Amino acid sequence: MQNQNYAMLITLNNHLQAIRFFLYCLVAIMLNSTIFSALEYFCTSNIQPNPILEKESLAFRIIIGILIAPLLEAYLFQKLPFLIMSRLKVKSMLVRITLPSLAFAINHSFSIFYVGFAFITGIILNYMYIACKENNKGYAFIAVALIHSIYNTIALALPLLFEHKSS
Repeated sequence: MQNQNYAMLITLNNHLQAIRFFLYCLVAIMLNSTIFSALEYFCTSNIQPNPILEKESLAFRIIIGILIAPLLEAYLFQKLPFLIMSRLKVKSMLVRITLPSLAFAINHSFSIFYVGFAFITGIILNYMYIACKENNKGYAFIAVALIHSIYNTIALALPLLFEHKSS
């Protein structure tokens, strides 16, 4: 009985560590977004919206920005590079994190500030993916897609909240 309780405590501790790591990554991405948004605002007196989605309906933005893009981008910029570099036996953590992060940033080239934000976000997401995979966590893909989806939900919701308050 005591061994079973101990095993349950270890399992619970492992889950809490994973949740803590997830939350740290989410906070890091939100801080990164705040810093780059402030830089863009102070340097240009403007924050550029995503030109691909800004003229689309709210339903379309939700489907693409919150559901499809996080899954597709987690595959293209975390899972696929991880698989390719693992197959090529790339050992350098710097290369394994930086190259897909650069591709992620180029894919988000709405402004120079957004590229900087996306590059650092890519570093966080790729680090998270690799850390989860290397610790034999089966949820690396879902964790990265979920954190991206949460960020996109917040990024979509905030302008809507301020839009309604100023009306």
